[in-house]
Amino acid sequence: MYSIKRIFYGILAVIITLNLVNYALSDTNHSGTIAGTQDWYSNQNNHIITGNIIVTGTLVIHQSCYVKFNGDYKIEVRDGGHLFVDGNPGYWVTMVGNNGTTWSGLTVEQAWANIAQFKVEYCNIWNAYRGVNIAGNTYGNIELTSLYVYAGSYEGIRIGLHDGNWLDGNVTISDCYVYNRQPYGIFVKALGNVTIYNNSVSTCTGGAGYGIFTEACPSATITDNFVQSCKQGIHAWDGSPSGTYVGSNDIVNCTQIGIWRGRGSNSTASNEIHNCPEGIHTDDHAGTVEDNYIYVPSGGKGIYLNTGSTSELYHNTISWEQSGTNGGYGIHGGQVGVGVNPRIWGNYIYHVNTGIYLGPNVSSSSKTRWNEIAYCGIAIDIVTCSPDLGTQNQNDYGNNNVHDITNYFIRADQPTSTIRAEMNWWGADPPPDRFNKFSGNIDYTPWRTSAP
Repeated sequence: MYSIKRIFYGILAVIITLNLVNYALSDTNHSGTIAGTQDWYSNQNNHIITGNIIVTGTLVIHQSCYVKFNGDYKIEVRDGGHLFVDGNPGYWVTMVGNNGTTWSGLTVEQAWANIAQFKVEYCNIWNAYRGVNIAGNTYGNIELTSLYVYAGSYEGIRIGLHDGNWLDGNVTISDCYVYNRQPYGIFVKALGNVTIYNNSVSTCTGGAGYGIFTEACPSATITDNFVQSCKQGIHAWDGSPSGTYVGSNDIVNCTQIGIWRGRGSNSTASNEIHNCPEGIHTDDHAGTVEDNYIYVPSGGKGIYLNTGSTSELYHNTISWEQSGTNGGYGIHGGQVGVGVNPRIWGNYIYHVNTGIYLGPNVSSSSKTRWNEIAYCGIAIDIVTCSPDLGTQNQNDYGNNNVHDITNYFIRADQPTSTIRAEMNWWGADPPPDRFNKFSGNIDYTPWRTSAP
C-alpha cells in the first residue's frame, strides 16, 4: 500500500513544482488590517506581502493566486475573522517567501480568539517557519485540505501547543503533504472532533522528530496516513477514556517508534509498520492493538508494553523485515515500569529471535491464548513473573500453536510461581524437551495432541 502512496505524492510534487513557476507579472502589494472583505484573484498578478496581514473581517484568496512574502510576515486571523484559501485541484494557491525569504505562515495567535472561519484548500506553503500555526487558546473550527508544506524551520501544521494552549473546536486535516519539518510534521491539541486522514508526512528528524502528534484530544481519528523517515511516526497521547483511534496507516523507516500510544482506551488497528525499532509502543494504555502487520528490523520489538499497559493484543501479525530468524522480539513487555497486564490473544508471530518476552512487571493474571509462534529461536521468554499461558483445570486452555522453534518453547528465569502452560500444541505429541526452567517450574501437561 505504501508504495502506491509514494508514487502518488511523487506525481503531486511534480505538479506542484510546475505550479510554482513565477511568470513575469506585475504586483499587488498588501499589508495591514483587513476589517471588511477582500478577495484576491490571480488576474491581479503577484500578491506581495510587505507587512503583517491582520484579518478581523474576511479574506478570500482565490484559485491560482501567487502570494509572495517580502520578509518575516504572516497572515493572522483574529477574533471574528474569516480566512478562506480557495484553491482547487487544477489551480493551486501558492504562498512562498520572496527570493527564499522565510515568513511566518498562516496563524491565529490572539488569546481567546473566536475565529469565524479558517479554511485552506489546495495550497502550496513554502519557506514558512510554520505553515499553519494556531497558537492561542482559540475557539473555532480548522479545515485544511491538500496543503503542500515544505522547506521551513518548524512544524508544518501546529494546532495548539505541547503542554500548553488548545483549540476548542473541530479539526480536519486531509490529503496534505508535509516534508522536512521539526519537531512535528503535524501537531494537534483540540477539544472537538479531530480527523487526520490520508496525509503524507516525511523526513521529520529534527528535535523530537514526530510525524503526527496528537495531545489530549478527547475524540480523534488518525487514519490512512503515510509516514516515513521520522523518529516517531504517530504519537497519540490521549487525555480522556476514549481518546484517539489510530487505524490503517502505513509507517516506514522511523528510527525510534512506528506508533506510540499513551493513556486512553481506543484502538490501534490495521496499520502496516515496516522497519521501526519499536513497531507499536504502549504506555499507560488500555486500548486494543489489533490486526496490525508489523515487520521488525534486527533487534527490534514488534509491540512494546511499558508502564501501566493493560492493552489487549489481538490478531496482529509480526515478522522479521527480512527472511530468517534474527528479528528481535515479536511482543516485549514488563521489563520496565509497573502494572503491565496485557491480554495476548490470537497473534501470529514468525521469524523473530523471541516470540513473546514477559518481564518482571507483568501481572500473573496476564493471559496468553490462541497465538501461533513459529520459526523463532525462543517462543516465550519469561523473567521473574508467572503469567497464565493456559489452565486446564479451569477450562481455560492455552490453545497456543508453537512449532518449528530452534531453542526453547518456554525459557523461564526465576518465575514467581509455577508457570501454567497447559493445553498448548508444542509441535509434536509428545512435545520435545525444549522447556528451559533455570529455576522454578513449568507445568505444560496436559498438552494438545494436535494443532488448534
